[in-house]
Amino acid sequence: MSVRPGTNVAAGIPVVPEGPEFAETAAKAARDTGGFLCASPPGENVPYLSAGPGGLSLRAGGLSLRGDLSSVARRLAAGNLGGELLVRAARPASRRRGATAADRSGCVPADVRSACASEEDRSACASEGEAEGAELRAGANARRRPLVIDATAGLGEDSFLLAAAGFFVDMYEHNPVIAALLSDALGRAMEDPGLRGPASRMRLTVGDSLDAIKNADPAPDVIYLDPMFPERRKSAAVKKKFQLLHMIEEPEGSGEALLAAAIAAAPGKIVIKRPPKGPCLGGIRPGYSLTGKAVRYDVIVPAGAAPRAAEER
Repeated sequence: MSVRPGTNVAAGIPVVPEGPEFAETAAKAARDTGGFLCASPPGENVPYLSAGPGGLSLRAGGLSLRGDLSSVARRLAAGNLGGELLVRAARPASRRRGATAADRSGCVPADVRSACASEEDRSACASEGEAEGAELRAGANARRRPLVIDATAGLGEDSFLLAAAGFFVDMYEHNPVIAALLSDALGRAMEDPGLRGPASRMRLTVGDSLDAIKNADPAPDVIYLDPMFPERRKSAAVKKKFQLLHMIEEPEGSGEALLAAAIAAAPGKIVIKRPPKGPCLGGIRPGYSLTGKAVRYDVIVPAGAAPRAAEER
């Protein structure tokens, strides 16, 4: 796990330490987000960051949210990783020379299998994953595992799934408050033997991903776009955590600029997260889609046939 700073617009969010022992954590969060320290929480419906024993959390109106990659890991404990739609969508279309045994077989990496193993086994696997992550970041063997650019990282759950599947993930998050929550979650994951392996394959950059996609050299194996986050709509279906995020997140564009840059970058494939019945992003018909009850993944392979305009429905 590593975090690279970017150029941020000051969010101006209040940051409240829950006690003197959390003052340093709060001060760092204020610096990272362009916010300011407060001795006590602001008004009831004013969002603020709280620094406490559980890490950083975003709070307002009686709601609380923090980054939590352990919740994603629980989905992998039963050996369901290979069945995750996102993992299936991102899987390389053809096996590359030099792929690991896990890549070639599609098996779950050892550090993910360790979720059901003993504490001793988890520690050993996590150490191996951490060393491998350091090796990747040092460039010694940076393409031994396939590389994903997650252009809209959010709280990192999707990136963690991909890292657990063996990908090395470069994450970009333009909102400094959301990035602070994700960075805090990554730090806690690195202290957990059951999460350290995948977390060591994740790198966060605070800033816009558009330039990173345009300047990617060599092109990544996968560019992942999630332009449906966050959707502003009044509906009981909107989860509580999105209610909080909507308070601090400025409306994003449609994602068409990111898609255009991704196609020009010519990665192995582009994976786009969409609502099950939502329109194709930018009117570009994917090569194929994987659809579940709550989400659809559209896959574009730039190296294949040229993208076609989607038919109007």
